[in-house]
Amino acid sequence: MAKDLAIQSGLRPRDAADFAARVEYTSGLPDRLAQIRWALEQLRQRPHDTGLFAETRNSVQDLAGTAASFGLQELSEIGVRLEQALLVWRGRGGLAAAWAPIGGEDAALAEWEDRVTGSAAAPWRMVGTSH
Repeated sequence: MAKDLAIQSGLRPRDAADFAARVEYTSGLPDRLAQIRWALEQLRQRPHDTGLFAETRNSVQDLAGTAASFGLQELSEIGVRLEQALLVWRGRGGLAAAWAPIGGEDAALAEWEDRVTGSAAAPWRMVGTSH
């Protein structure tokens, strides 16, 4: 549908396909970011769950790569920093005291989404900031 609309508005078929892929990707971002933030909260609560860590890291790594390929450089950079923070946290044994950089990148994800979508911040968006 997005591709057809793009072609109707004068884009070449290849450009229309790129446009349609970007529309599809960006329309799924809110759910994808929510899933990552939910996984981060689960990981904070279950720091020794190696399967959850691997799944969360893979999701973040995939986000960083796909965001870059769709020209969302800032989102990609947040993803790269989040992945690095996860690795450092894991290297320190999953200590709660080492969680702050992950929480900071989670906040950066929420801020990015708020700027892009104009949505209001929800309290659950900031992983590990209150209990």
